[in-house]
Amino acid sequence: MRNDIRNQLSDVQVVTTTAVSTNSIEKKTATQDLGIGTDPQMGLVFAPTINTVGGGSFTVELIEATDGALTAGVASLASVTLTAAQLLKGKAFFLALPPYKMTKKFFGARYTAVGGTSPSLSVDAFFGSADDVAQYKSFVSTYSVDN
Repeated sequence: MRNDIRNQLSDVQVVTTTAVSTNSIEKKTATQDLGIGTDPQMGLVFAPTINTVGGGSFTVELIEATDGALTAGVASLASVTLTAAQLLKGKAFFLALPPYKMTKKFFGARYTAVGGTSPSLSVDAFFGSADDVAQYKSFVSTYSVDN
C-alpha cells in the first residue's frame, strides 16, 4: 500500500498520558466499512520513533468518532496493550480493523499510558495493510524463480 500524508495518523507524536492521533481519516460515509473484503487485512500500523521510557505499558487503540478531532461519539474498534520493553524504536506493529464494526465517519488512534514512572511514547502511525509490517507480509520481499 502507498503510504503518504493522507493516511498518516501520527508523525513523531509524543504521548505521556492519554492522547488521540494528531490526524484522523474521514470516510465517504459513516456506513462505509473499511474492514470488509480487503486482502491483505487493513488496520493501524504504528511504530515507536524512539525507545519508550518510564516503564509501564501503553494501550494503543483503533478508534472511530463522529468528529474529525476524535472527541465526540468515540468508540474503540480494536486495541492492544504493549509494555515499554516491547515498544522499541524501529519495531512496527499492526492492529487489524475488525469487519462489520465501523459505524462513524472518522477514525484514528488513541494512546493511553498505563502505569510506570513518567512514561513517554513517541510514535508514527498510519492506516495501512498487514503487508506494511514485515512479520505479517503475505509474501516474502525477495524470491527467486528457477527455470
